[in-house]
Amino acid sequence: SSSTQKKEKILDDEYLEHVEFTAEEEKALVRKIDLYILPFMCLVFFAQYLDKQSMSYSLIFGLAKDLKFTSHDISWCSTIFSLGQLGANFVFTYLMTIIPRAPMTGVCVVIWSICCLCLAAPTTKQGFWVGRLFLGIFEAVVQPACVLITSYWYRKREQPIRTACWISMNALAQIIGCLLYTSDAADE
Repeated sequence: SSSTQKKEKILDDEYLEHVEFTAEEEKALVRKIDLYILPFMCLVFFAQYLDKQSMSYSLIFGLAKDLKFTSHDISWCSTIFSLGQLGANFVFTYLMTIIPRAPMTGVCVVIWSICCLCLAAPTTKQGFWVGRLFLGIFEAVVQPACVLITSYWYRKREQPIRTACWISMNALAQIIGCLLYTSDAADE
């Protein structure tokens, strides 16, 4: 059965080498990919960066006082997040080479979203640190997944502009985050 699977894989690869598209068919396909896949990557990247900024905004609005943070404790919030992300980056990047990346990425993004929501629950700094750790772990899948998805769905010449689209969500999240912060600060 292993040799049959290998033979089928070779046949699939050979088939793909002989598939030809007209220029119009290829443009239509790329437009469809741009319409369905690229917006999801942009949305996830936007939310991820907005979340990274939320720590700063939360501190301004009293998180440090509520959880009795010292300046040392605040530094640990960022450090714990980064350690979780650093360790998980290697694991998720490896896993994306052996299991389907779309379901794994989807599951990790859902878990990451749940972690974001649960970050409002801790009443102690230790609980907050645990939340930040899990946030870092499940956020680690996003950037490698976006790189792999971009390289999988687009030709080499199409990749730079698509990568720029989802990377630029960092700047857009920064702008919108500042606008949300200033409008919220004005209300207080």
